[in-house]
Parts: sequence; C-alpha cells; structure tokens
Amino acid sequence: MKAVSFLSLFGEYIDHSVAAYFDSATVESIEASLAERSVSMLVSFPAPIDSAVIKKARAELIRVMNLHRLDLGIHFPPDTFDINYITGFVKEIYEHFPASRTILEGAVYNISGDKLTVELAANGKDVLVNLGCDKFIRQTIDRRFERLINVEFVSNVSAQDDIKVLEELQKKENQKIAVAPPMANPVAASKAPVQKKPKEKTYDDLPISITNAKPLFGTLVKGKPKPIKECLPEDGEVVVWGDVFSLETRESKDGRYSIINFNITDYTSSYPVKVFGEKKKCEDLVANLKDGKTVLVRGAINMDTYMHTYLINARAVTEIEKIEKQDNAPEKRVELHLHTNMSAMDGMTSAKELVSRAIAWGHKAIAITDHGVVQAFPEACNTAAKAGIKIIYGMEGYLVDDDAFYDDYGFGVDDEIPAEYIEKVRAEKTYHIIIIAKNTQGLKNLYKLITDSNLKFFKRRPRIPRHRLMQMREGLIVGSACEAGELYRALVDQKSDEDVLRIASFYDYLEIQPLGNNGFLVDNGVVSDITVLQDYNRRILD
Repeated sequence: MKAVSFLSLFGEYIDHSVAAYFDSATVESIEASLAERSVSMLVSFPAPIDSAVIKKARAELIRVMNLHRLDLGIHFPPDTFDINYITGFVKEIYEHFPASRTILEGAVYNISGDKLTVELAANGKDVLVNLGCDKFIRQTIDRRFERLINVEFVSNVSAQDDIKVLEELQKKENQKIAVAPPMANPVAASKAPVQKKPKEKTYDDLPISITNAKPLFGTLVKGKPKPIKECLPEDGEVVVWGDVFSLETRESKDGRYSIINFNITDYTSSYPVKVFGEKKKCEDLVANLKDGKTVLVRGAINMDTYMHTYLINARAVTEIEKIEKQDNAPEKRVELHLHTNMSAMDGMTSAKELVSRAIAWGHKAIAITDHGVVQAFPEACNTAAKAGIKIIYGMEGYLVDDDAFYDDYGFGVDDEIPAEYIEKVRAEKTYHIIIIAKNTQGLKNLYKLITDSNLKFFKRRPRIPRHRLMQMREGLIVGSACEAGELYRALVDQKSDEDVLRIASFYDYLEIQPLGNNGFLVDNGVVSDITVLQDYNRRILD
C-alpha cells in the first residue's frame, strides 16, 4: 500500500498531547480482521520517539476502536540510531527482564560502528546473557532501525561472582513461588490441587485480592477497577470488578463462536457484560465462570444492537478472590436488628448465610428480626443447632400509637375488639419497633401479636397498637428500632425534651445505628448535614 499519514487515519482517536509526536508519522502497511477484531500495522517516524508515547497511543486506539488486539510495529531511519535512544530503551529491557534492573543500574553504553558495548558497574554479565538480554536488544534494534548491531556486556568481575549473582536471583524467585515436592507418582501428582497463596487485600478500599488471579479470557486484567456506578458509555474502555450473576452461555449459529452474557455487581451498581469469541479461546471462561464468582473485566462500553442496551464488551476476564469482612473486635457484639430474605424489600440474604457469618465472626448470639414475619426462624434454628450459637427470636413490627383513643374503648386482652377501634388503628401512621422474645412465654405472645397484626389490624402492613403490645408484653423486650422508629422520628420532628423522654421511657433499650444507615436523610435534605445525625445519636445515648 502507499504510505499514508498516520494522523489522517487515526488523529481523531488519540489525545492531542500524543498526536503531536505522530505529526510526521506514516502508516506503511496495515491489516485488519473483523472476526478477531484485530489490527496489525507498521508506522514509520522520521526520528525516534519515546516508547511510552507509543504505548499510550496503542492503548487509546485499542480502547476507542474496540479492538481485541493491536500489533503496532514502529520503524525509524537507520542513521537515527544513537546512544540517546539506548538510554531510553533501557526501560523496555527492565520491563522484559525485571532481574536485569539491578545488574544494568549504573552501566555505561558505548556505540562504535555496528557494536554496542555495555560496561557494567557490577557483576552479572553471564546472567544477562543467560536471560537473553543481548538477543532482545539486537533483534529490537534490527526490527526498528534495520541495523544489525552486535551487543557485548563488559564486566571486570570474575565468572565466579556471576554465578553468585545468578544464585541470588534464583533465591529471590524461589521465595516468590511455591516449589513442588518430588513426584513419586506422576499421575497422582497431576491431579493434586494447585496450592494457593494466602490471599491479600490488593486495594485498601476494595474487598478483592488478585494474589491468585487466573485469566479466564484474554490476558490478565491489570489496573485498579473503577466503581461501576461511575461507568458511563463515553468512558470507552474500563476495568471493573464484580460478582457474577444471571450467567447465560450459547453458541453462534455456525458453531464457531461462543457468546457469554452475564451481569456483574460491585455493590455500587451493576452492569451487563458480553463476551464474543472463538470457541477455543472461550473454553476456560465457559468451563469456569459461574454465578457468584468474582472477576475483573476489561472492555469497552458500547450499545449492543442485539440486546438494545449499553454493555461492556469484554476483551479480558480474570477470576479473582473476594475478601470477606472480618470482625476483629476483641469483645464481640450481638446483632439485635437483622433482616433475612423474608423481609420484603429489605433483605436478600438467607438466615442460614447470616447465622453462618455470625459463627465465622465468633459471635455468641444473633437476633432474627424480619419485618412483620417469623418465617426465617426454622432455618436459623437448624443452622445454629449445628454450631452452638444462640438465636434470639424477634421481629421488627409496625407500632401504632393509640394513646389518643384507646381509653374510649378500654377492652381487655381476651375481649372482643370493637370494629371502630380497629378502623382507627388502620388510619394511624406506623413506627418501626423491635420486639424480642425473652423466653417461651414471650415467644407465645410474639406469635399472638403477629396473628392479630395480620388478621385484625392489617392495612398495607401488619399493625400493632401500643396498648395491644402492653397487654401481651410479658416475656418480651422492646427496642426503639431505626430512623423509622418513634423515638428517632421525635428527634427529627424536633419535639420537646419532655416528649422525647416520655417516648423513650416506653422502651427497654434504645437503638443507635451507624451514621451511614441514616445518611439518606442528609441526601434528601431532611437534615442539613451529618453533624445533625451525630447529635441525634448523642441525645439518644445521653
């Protein structure tokens, strides 16, 4: 093909600061594959430029053009090869051969004709040759400058010292990897599971570890992931992490390609992901990806014409590990406000999982307090029986303040409840309240309250009138609950200290929740800032 200006083809795709280096660059040849979404090209420059600029331009082209692969060859005039280029090229040597950094530090480079001499400040000449550094330098210069250069490492130390350097480097490598024991039975050894390294938290603000990262599709995903809630279509290529759910796998009509669709969530938000690739290249992904797995995904955000939605077209998927939260407090707390998946719109985790987590954290007891129901009790009981943890049976109810009209009716615990009273209860606002069974009698009374709240007082939600609770309070412990509770509402509504104390006196214990739980009150403009929430908690505590 006839050489074409690089910027005329790709100028709009790369940053202006990078484009300046390509002002006189020309594309000598180019090949593309739509099926593999790959491009291979050779670009000529009138003079050498920093390899970091090339890498940045390559990354931007991959991102903007939504490529799986870009082979970007570069060419400079033979007579522009000089010592200045070599001093910058050393960074590439370090990237390819990390062990060479210590040996090459302080080295002096000399060019004489077609010979490059590297005078080492320390020992390690034979180590560099064994690594293949001389061959790498020679081939790279030949490819970029069309110059056949002989490379020689010069050192004034003995070969014996070179052996010591090699041994030291090998020791360092051995410390990084687990050395397999001798295999008496090769077949049995081949079936032995690979020993994982202890997982360590990679980023302080993310619950993930890449210690045992395993590429499932494409290359190993690197770089700190972006929160999914911040990902926008105009971002182009992104790196995100998340737990997999709603996984679907199918093949193309001709059977040549695998199409894998799944969603991931990092619990800031969720995003659909699509992988389209040759079946062979997708084998590991199809075999190992499952709902619940934690992965890193690198890809471009595009509008999918088939699914009619924005999704991440994945170029690489890497399996990683999620680090579960730990309770490292020397004195363990007891959770008294907990919702399972039996709490509509307020819980997604089963009682078994929650109780198991409490056991893992070393808690001695845990309460189950679902909204208006007790269906999680059997599962919690069965899980606890195997581990010896105590289950505290309770419920978060919906309290109705009937003080203003109960005395008009004055019925007893066993009397028939007047229909007019029931209608008034159904018309009143409700407050959240925690009711915990202290003993068997308390559990019986809790069940009676639940029955009445659903069969007699139900309107939108199962209601518990205050005086009905007082009639059946034996064996029960009553807590003030969350921001939707009567006490917290009194603080938000700026009721008098006298009213607040009167309301608080009804409860056996008062509840304070983390500021983050009530942060939405700031976001919604109910209170001015977080200091107000701190003051509310302080007043409840005092």
